[in-house]
Amino acid sequence: MQIFGVASSKGGVGKTTLTVNLCASLASLGYKVLAIDANLTTPHFASHLGYKLAPYTLHHVLKDQIELKYAIYPSFNFYFIPGSLSVEDIVGTEPERLKESLNSIKDFDLVFIDCAPGLGKEALAGLESSENVLIVTTPEHPSLLDALKTYKIASLLGKNVVGIVLNRVRKLSKVEREKIYKLLDFKVVAEIPEDKNFEKALKYNLPLVFYKPQSKAAVAIKNLAFKLVGRKLISKTWVERLIEWLTK
Repeated sequence: MQIFGVASSKGGVGKTTLTVNLCASLASLGYKVLAIDANLTTPHFASHLGYKLAPYTLHHVLKDQIELKYAIYPSFNFYFIPGSLSVEDIVGTEPERLKESLNSIKDFDLVFIDCAPGLGKEALAGLESSENVLIVTTPEHPSLLDALKTYKIASLLGKNVVGIVLNRVRKLSKVEREKIYKLLDFKVVAEIPEDKNFEKALKYNLPLVFYKPQSKAAVAIKNLAFKLVGRKLISKTWVERLIEWLTK
């Protein structure tokens, strides 16, 4: 079982959306995938999947009220553990229990922890519970600097930092891209373009890779998913896709 922490030093960079789509992409490859919403103060993972309220959540696990296995729910082709939307459930929650609680599950191939943004107690608990770390940022300069800070802290914690994902990328000139890559010490492992279809997919509570699988953003995410498990995505031409559809 491999555990990936998906981290960012600030909110609004598309970390949760990326995590949902990576889980859906990897599950489509046949992996048994579990996602954990470790953003304890403002959890949003479940809302991306159309879930409102769950009887048992990660908060109950971290308060030692239930075992982790009772907070696991199915969604699409993967599983997830939601956070509680109740303000009362935040009180008494112990983020540092996350790492220990993961020892009780062994039947998943891949686990993705959607870490809390920032570098506070709950964010660090997510990082410490991970083996591999993927850092998400946008091309804006302050966000890039924050990403480097997260990279350094994850490295100091002894984690395998897979790299930095440049998310929500609008058109960049060659010079702009070179400056960003140089600033990030060429640790960028993927670029995900800004795509209006993300918002449309969210309205239907669908991952983009299901809603618009051939969009540039969806293909970029699937390429990243393949990279995380050491496989190569071979893109098909429209003719090959047509033949595949006709012969189904």
